[in-house]
Amino acid sequence: MTAVVGGVAAIVAAVYGIWIRRPAGIVAQAAKLPDVGIIQASPSLAQAAGSGKVRPVDPAELRQMDEMTRR
Repeated sequence: MTAVVGGVAAIVAAVYGIWIRRPAGIVAQAAKLPDVGIIQASPSLAQAAGSGKVRPVDPAELRQMDEMTRR
């Protein structure tokens, strides 16, 4: 019985770890930090994050910001 409970606990921990490390989970965790003002993300990621601090940005603006950071 102990082995079964331990196995279930390990599976639950693994699933939770995978779930929280998905991109929307990472952005949602970052948005909870008090030092973070606004996070700009793709519309689908902003909606999935579910935080008022995460604002959607159109694809053209995302490409422009990406090009600026690569210089």
